Amino acid sequence: MTNLFVYGSLMNQEVWFPLLQTKVVSIEARLSGYYRESLQGCTYPAIRIQADSSVDGLVLLDLSAFQIEVLDSFEGELYQRESVVVNSVSDDSLECETYSLKPSYYHLMSGKAWDNNTFRKQHMYEFINEFSA
Repeated sequence: MTNLFVYGSLMNQEVWFPLLQTKVVSIEARLSGYYRESLQGCTYPAIRIQADSSVDGLVLLDLSAFQIEVLDSFEGELYQRESVVVNSVSDDSLECETYSLKPSYYHLMSGKAWDNNTFRKQHMYEFINEFSA
């Protein structure tokens, strides 16, 4: 079983549930040493290493190998899965994996911070319709 730190569209059950087709337990967490920003022309973000930053997100707990395979496919060519350690809101360290932008795609980063509340209000349902088509 794999714990997966998510920080973008996958923080939203409306996005991950159609992919995984089952309820997943999650906890809030923070990933230190990374920065999150929107990709150019996209409504979703990416992360990359940046020493003085941190990213808030969720850890989806105990995902099966099949569920990880489904999410690998969803994330596509731009992202790579890597092992990280996050801190939960209770300050416990938790080993997990996350999807970070491959260095060869750093030029796609917009320089603009990404916010889940804005995504939910302005882009989520369009995003869901786009990836489910």
